[in-house]
Amino acid sequence: MLYSLPFANPAAKGNEDKYLGLVDMADVLQFVCFISVMKDIIEAVLTKEIDWNEYMKEEIKVFSEIQVKEIVKDNKNHNPWCPVWSGSPVHSLFDIFSKEVNVHRVPVTNDDGAVIGFISQSRAIQWLYGKMDSLDKLGIENYKVKDTTKGKEAPKVFSVKETDKTLDAFGILLENKILGAPVVDGDGKVIGALSVSDLKRVGYKQLFKDVMLPLKEFLAKTKSPGAAVGVITCTENTSLKEVLIRLAENKIHRIFVVDAENKPIRVMSLCDLVSGLNGGANTHVV
Repeated sequence: MLYSLPFANPAAKGNEDKYLGLVDMADVLQFVCFISVMKDIIEAVLTKEIDWNEYMKEEIKVFSEIQVKEIVKDNKNHNPWCPVWSGSPVHSLFDIFSKEVNVHRVPVTNDDGAVIGFISQSRAIQWLYGKMDSLDKLGIENYKVKDTTKGKEAPKVFSVKETDKTLDAFGILLENKILGAPVVDGDGKVIGALSVSDLKRVGYKQLFKDVMLPLKEFLAKTKSPGAAVGVITCTENTSLKEVLIRLAENKIHRIFVVDAENKPIRVMSLCDLVSGLNGGANTHVV
């Protein structure tokens, strides 16, 4: 019912049936950024702008100070493996999405523990959208965006500028461990969105060339056919019903909450949406 083809692949330990996690576009992005930086370093060495031996001494020093457990710990925070049994009630799935903020795809297992499919946030949003009549009866219209942050501090919004080099903008996503961010103009107003999934629309032969473009040019070049015109936003007073509609009908993973000047103040994802619908309580709307 909810199963969909994944945009991530499970990583297993050798030939064992023990899954370590998922490899997705964020991992691809990390590789692209690394290769692009290495290209700049090699060019700098060839033009004698930096001394290779001195550079390597510093890199070796950094690697000698980092323990393997730090890498493992970081890997657990990105795309953690959180399976759900196919016979579980549907709220078990949404509990994972609402509580595990870094889970973007949930593996579904059978009675033997074997993976039989994946449920992405996008598929979960579409499923909720299809249950709108049931949600209406539960008063979804009465839940507002501002209600989702009651009693807790909203996370900081990291934005990128339309004039940034695309590689630098993607670097901001990596540095802050996020999958998307609002694109702002010189006045700090939202004019677009950048997501790691944008890399999927770039052919591998053009990839390293296109990430050197100004972000505005990159986004214009990679815009998918049928994509929404303009950026999809909401305000603190928008109902969660309307948020769900905008997410589902525009086939997006997140929506930016803006103030009266159209400046981003936070991001709403499926995690925030489900948490808001459940009111942070032990009762389940979904």
